Amino acid sequence: MRWHGLWVQFAIRDVILPTPDAVLRELHERDVIGGEVVDVSDSAGMEDVFVVVKVAGVERPVVVPIAKLRDRFDA
Repeated sequence: MRWHGLWVQFAIRDVILPTPDAVLRELHERDVIGGEVVDVSDSAGMEDVFVVVKVAGVERPVVVPIAKLRDRFDA
């Protein structure tokens, strides 16, 4: 079979080099996602306050500096 020039599909998790997270960063680092704030850090002694956000489609909650939030919506 001739492979050169064929378009193929594969799961990002199956990429060996560069690492799958590097591929995702290059493809999506400017994408904007959102979700529900489920917790807020106690800023005692720290410069930054962080929020814990539940994002649909992401297994674990994500932690984001509150200063980096683009918009704030009340539920």
